[in-house]
Amino acid sequence: MDLGRLSAFMTKATLERLRNRAYSPLQFELLVAESPFQTCEITTAGIGLEVRLTKQGANDDDHDS
Repeated sequence: MDLGRLSAFMTKATLERLRNRAYSPLQFELLVAESPFQTCEITTAGIGLEVRLTKQGANDDDHDS
């Protein structure tokens, strides 16, 4: 990306602020523990973070065939 000085500064400042506000995996675990879901599975890949929430007893309906 070829940005001018002002655009480069604004982009860098914005991304740094977003990074500082982002939830860490530990923060997600603590947040989920206080929610009705109680459990979660967290997968990280590069800069991405995937969080899957699971309610207690949600796997009771699985069919074992």
